[in-house]
Amino acid sequence: MRWIKKENPPKSLADFVCRNKNATWEHLSSECRRELMEVLAEEQQSWDGYTERVLKMDDKNTHIDHFKKRALFPELTFKYNIALKQGRCDVIEAIKSLKNSDCSSSDILTYLLVLSMGDDL
Repeated sequence: MRWIKKENPPKSLADFVCRNKNATWEHLSSECRRELMEVLAEEQQSWDGYTERVLKMDDKNTHIDHFKKRALFPELTFKYNIALKQGRCDVIEAIKSLKNSDCSSSDILTYLLVLSMGDDL
């Protein structure tokens, strides 16, 4: 796994949160999401936050993921430090199911390590 040094959130996200105290993720404008995606891509050096695959900025198969699921932690919806740019694939869907479970962060990281080793096990 790579260390992602989180900087400050994009100005558009910080402004949105200040102006919209009771907003949900669905209220976030497409322009704000695009800026957020650009900043995440820069922070992650265009790597997928989970699989470390190189992602293209214009890739339609990417989205913003919350390391702590919004449904379980709604108070963290706009916490920038848990946002990751991620591609979509079957492995990611498996990881998301772990996020919905009672697994700890260390369990999820162990699972990711095992996945990354593939046939080397």
